[in-house]
Amino acid sequence: SDRLITQIKSSNEPLGAETLKAVAKLKDLGPGAIEPTIEALADADKNATVALVDVLSTLVSTKTFPQYLKGLVEGGPRISAGIAWALTSSRNYAPQLLLEALQTKGVSKSAILEVIQAQRDRFSVRDLLQAAYAQEANEKAALFRVIGEIATVDSIQELASRLDGKDAIARMHIINILSRFSQPQVKQLLMPQLKDPNKMIRSATLAALARMDGPIDVPAICQLLRDSEIDVQNRAIDLLIRANDPDTIQHLLG
Repeated sequence: SDRLITQIKSSNEPLGAETLKAVAKLKDLGPGAIEPTIEALADADKNATVALVDVLSTLVSTKTFPQYLKGLVEGGPRISAGIAWALTSSRNYAPQLLLEALQTKGVSKSAILEVIQAQRDRFSVRDLLQAAYAQEANEKAALFRVIGEIATVDSIQELASRLDGKDAIARMHIINILSRFSQPQVKQLLMPQLKDPNKMIRSATLAALARMDGPIDVPAICQLLRDSEIDVQNRAIDLLIRANDPDTIQHLLG
């Protein structure tokens, strides 16, 4: 494998006949070629990187995935970027391995998240939710962005079932995602959050309702004008102005 890798790295033509021949032979070596190919990414130029990534994307499988994970733990930025490219280019491994990889100590989480984003259609909302709850704030936010991209009307109940959880940050993300669905049932699901003791939840719910079309529960929103938090009061005012409901004055005077 070392001779073939040297040949690939010394070529200026990634699509040249000799380079393609070396790539094919490297692939034929099977899993044994993975580790040296990963190590070669560290100082490979652009042309060689393309060829090496081609090899890695061909050799990845559920069985060989641990070798790629090892590279994402031990390798530097160039190795992580190359592995992420290879994993993005293949679907010959179980997607659940990517979610499990996020739990690995020392792994390049940004590289794993890049692959998850690129292959988001391989995941269910439930799988991504479960993974998100186990992550710190930055990774959690990244996974919720992916959830927001794949969520459909059919995901509403799955998301809503977690609205009363203990993780306030996750709840805020869920409220934000649900606001994409301007349906009466979604508004009904969000309304109880206006009474939550956490000011961030109340504020996020008002912001979500402001993004949705259709009528609002004016009496419930008016109650928040007396909220202890000024930010919540301001969001309630913004929502009432946006709704422009003719009965608003009556409720304010009542």
